[in-house]
Amino acid sequence: MNRSVGTIIVVLVASLLAAAQTKDYSVVPLNIGVFSPADAAHLYNPGGEPYHVMGVQIAALYGEAHLLTGVDVSGLQSTWREDARGITVCGLRSVVEGDVSGFQTAGLVNQTGGSVGGFQTGGIYNAAGGDVTGFQTGGVYNGVGGDVSGVQVGGVFNDVNGSFKGVQVGGFYNEIDGEFQGVQLGAVNRVANATAAVQVGVVNVNDEFDGLPVAVVTHVKDAPSHWELSIDASQFIDVAYRSGSKRVYNYFALGVRADSYFRWSFSYGLGYRFPGKKLSIDVGARSRYVHEDRFFTTELNLLHTVGVLFAYLLSPQLSVTFEPTINLWQSVIHDGKDIAPYTGSPNSYDDVWTRSWFGATLGVRY
Repeated sequence: MNRSVGTIIVVLVASLLAAAQTKDYSVVPLNIGVFSPADAAHLYNPGGEPYHVMGVQIAALYGEAHLLTGVDVSGLQSTWREDARGITVCGLRSVVEGDVSGFQTAGLVNQTGGSVGGFQTGGIYNAAGGDVTGFQTGGVYNGVGGDVSGVQVGGVFNDVNGSFKGVQVGGFYNEIDGEFQGVQLGAVNRVANATAAVQVGVVNVNDEFDGLPVAVVTHVKDAPSHWELSIDASQFIDVAYRSGSKRVYNYFALGVRADSYFRWSFSYGLGYRFPGKKLSIDVGARSRYVHEDRFFTTELNLLHTVGVLFAYLLSPQLSVTFEPTINLWQSVIHDGKDIAPYTGSPNSYDDVWTRSWFGATLGVRY
């Protein structure tokens, strides 16, 4: 009885593995082995290459064939000399020299010579020579030679040589060499040409950018940047730098106030531009950290300012500026009486002094 059952199984497997010729490929519905060529396809059909696995391939260590339509599971690595359509799962490395349609995952590395359509995830990195449409995630790195449409997540950095439409998230660095539409999140971001984008990071560096960049530092090659020298109603003299996109800018300033004793400050802020031929308007908010008594003050000692700055162009490079402001002093050191340009009633809550006033700044912009 057992012998008869065994014979039936052998005949069944042999019939499944018989080479059904379609075009130039030997079709294999089930291919099981330890490593290629020590597998069922080579055993039952030696010399039948190239093989087209239309079904399931399972390799304990290493599997290799030309085409996949179905499911591939390999303990260490699988290599497909042409396309893979379906699901390929590898313990360490998955290599597809053509296109991937479906799901490709590996414990360490995915390498695709062509395009990816679907889902590609690698424990360390993914590399696609063509386009990616769908979802791509790598523990460290994602590299794409063509365009991306979808979602790309890299633990450390992402690099796209073509255009990008969708969401890109990188733990440290993102780079897109083509046109970008969508959302980009990373510590450092670089885009060649963003046409409708939101960019969030610590440092954003772009050639062209039309959208909303949010960062501590944003630099856009084709957007205006300005140096300013100004004095405000609190007698702080500031050297400031404004840079960003054509609309949204970052504000950095170093200031001094010389009165009974020396004070210096560092300011940071954000704003929005309304450019004009002769008269431009900047609406922004900034905070000034005031150092006094010693070179670095570690206690809370801030001056917050909201203002509307009017810049009138005198020459192609030089403007005069006037900015009405609303100011709020916030400190645990003193009530800001000698900072405010005129006296008013301070407030104190939980050992924090506050005082507010209207003021203005006058300056020149280059």
